[in-house]
Amino acid sequence: HNQDDLFLKDFESTPYVHQSPSKPPYPNPKLKAAFSEQMKSFVTVKDWPGWLLQFTQSLVLCSHSPAIRASSPLLRQSPTFVSELFPYIIVSVWDNATNEERKSLSTYLLTIIYNQTTSNEILSAIAAACDAMDRANFALFEHTYECGKVAERCNSWFRALRFFEMSLSEKNFEPASNLLRINALLKQKEAALGLLKIAIPQDSNPGLLETLSMWSQARDIYKIKYHQSPKNESYLTGFLKCSMHLEDWESIEKCIED
Repeated sequence: HNQDDLFLKDFESTPYVHQSPSKPPYPNPKLKAAFSEQMKSFVTVKDWPGWLLQFTQSLVLCSHSPAIRASSPLLRQSPTFVSELFPYIIVSVWDNATNEERKSLSTYLLTIIYNQTTSNEILSAIAAACDAMDRANFALFEHTYECGKVAERCNSWFRALRFFEMSLSEKNFEPASNLLRINALLKQKEAALGLLKIAIPQDSNPGLLETLSMWSQARDIYKIKYHQSPKNESYLTGFLKCSMHLEDWESIEKCIED
């Protein structure tokens, strides 16, 4: 019996699986250090994979999650792994950040989004982060509309639809134009027609009406715009195209004679 006791002393007791482990004392570097001067060089030379790797590595050090911090050595192994882990790192860092740090992170990511050279892969990673943040009951940006715009830019259509629908309200009809454009692109005609009735001005975009096969309404807009700008041949072309779909040969003949 005594020998068994001596043997067992060499081993730690198995921890209770449902008991949260005590958190180690992290150095907790300032979040703003994650997007300091060293990040500008990557943006300047348009090395977006390098930017995402450096940015993610810096953010990992600000996380209080043991699992996230343990992933640091693996980040250099695969760009795909970096992109897939990025949303969860954002959520982890946000959870322990101060209001000032959160605002700083949000503002910095907006500058990346509005940089016209930002790659589609980076925009996709940020759009995924917006989605992960929303599902964690956080908001990466103050206005949900910004999340919709970044998702739209990287062609994440259904994610964009969700964010634009969330930001649509009686006081803000701006997302309705984005919703109409995406629904038209996805051939979701009923949803687009509903938006046209409640929120879209009738002189908005004849091209979208064409996409929805609303030839008569599109032609009316082309006609008005052509009279306003007779030198713009695209309006005349649009008018003739719509007239052809409507098989209104009389209007086409008259337009050619004029």
